[in-house]
Amino acid sequence: MLLTLDNIKDATVRGEKNCLVGQVVVATVNLVEPENPRELKKRIRRGLKNRTADFKIPHKVIVAEDEQFN
Repeated sequence: MLLTLDNIKDATVRGEKNCLVGQVVVATVNLVEPENPRELKKRIRRGLKNRTADFKIPHKVIVAEDEQFN
């Protein structure tokens, strides 16, 4: 679903341990154009809010400069 959002060229999603809830979702994304990381996280949350369950929405978003896949 992340790849359907504007300005996201590539994305990977993984779980990360969290002492409060067990695990949280972490998304690593490559962008088409640079974007403010705080605004990007808000935009991703808004874009996925009505499309998936809250626990599936990334808690942390990492912007990667390098390509994730060859």
